[in-house]
Amino acid sequence: MANKLKEKEWLLASENQAFESRRSSQGCDLKIYLVGDQITCGSFTIPPGKRLGRISAHRADETYYVVRGKLKVQLPRLEQTVEVKQGEVFYMPGGMIHAPFNDGPGECVVLWHCAPDWP
Repeated sequence: MANKLKEKEWLLASENQAFESRRSSQGCDLKIYLVGDQITCGSFTIPPGKRLGRISAHRADETYYVVRGKLKVQLPRLEQTVEVKQGEVFYMPGGMIHAPFNDGPGECVVLWHCAPDWP
């Protein structure tokens, strides 16, 4: 008899139905929409003149998709700051030290993914 593959449970999340919602150390809204075996997905909103949080690095690869506004990401070891505009995607390999911030006039909203996992 052939073994049947068991389908894993799927998840639909939204702004109002997130896995976790909290404020960052700098007062930014952070939402985690899903945590899977190999990926974590969420969003963050950074008000003008704020940083997401402290400078950090994660072992997972990350992508940022800017939904609204303009994001800047400080990369201290590379001595660079990358500007990511609305509609653009930024990829960071795991282990890269980074600090997202918003120096624009309006809020910045970013959809992010970490794989294989998030700290």
